[in-house]
Amino acid sequence: VSQSRYWGANTGAVFLTAETNHPIDFWSNGSHKVRISNGAGNGVLLVGTTSEYYTAANRGTLEVNGTNTAIIALKTGSNSPAGYLYTTGTSLELANPTDNPIDLITGTGIFTRIRIGTTGNATVTIGDIYPQFAQANRGTLELNGTTDTVFALKKGSVPLGYIQGSSTSELWISNPYSSSIVFYTGPVDTERVRISGSMFIVTGSVTSTVGFTGSLQGTAS
Repeated sequence: VSQSRYWGANTGAVFLTAETNHPIDFWSNGSHKVRISNGAGNGVLLVGTTSEYYTAANRGTLEVNGTNTAIIALKTGSNSPAGYLYTTGTSLELANPTDNPIDLITGTGIFTRIRIGTTGNATVTIGDIYPQFAQANRGTLELNGTTDTVFALKKGSVPLGYIQGSSTSELWISNPYSSSIVFYTGPVDTERVRISGSMFIVTGSVTSTVGFTGSLQGTAS
């Protein structure tokens, strides 16, 4: 043991420490494997590298570096990994290799906010863990709110419009500005219907029709 590193014990706790501002390195088979760094962060653990990339003051950092891939796996006992973070250097994957969902949880009550399910091609539920419309070969996005649900579209900090399931069981499609709501069909985005103010306009070929059930009321201009 060099003068700058030593083992110690204090009230039953065993510790390994480095003096004179040095890191603690762990080697295996003649090469460096793990470093506990003395960098600027609160705690820096480097696996497969000695170079700190994300270290900053008052930050705790875990960095994993592989020659071709890097992975952080989570396991219980001898079971298969329940999930892992994996990268090849060009993409980042959050994966569950078993036939179980991935839950994103926040709050003191440990509530699942978002669930990525296993039914269909892709199933994402927000505010719920029980998808109602998921089925084989279907992509599904479901939102569930206690009183109502909003799917909003924004550009930066500017809201452009939203679809809202209201507390009165109505479905609202809204543009918060004095602009139109336009519906398109076809591969070349042919405009078919434009709703602007009190105007309901159908465009397209002369064979376009609008059907109504019940009475239709209006005022002449």
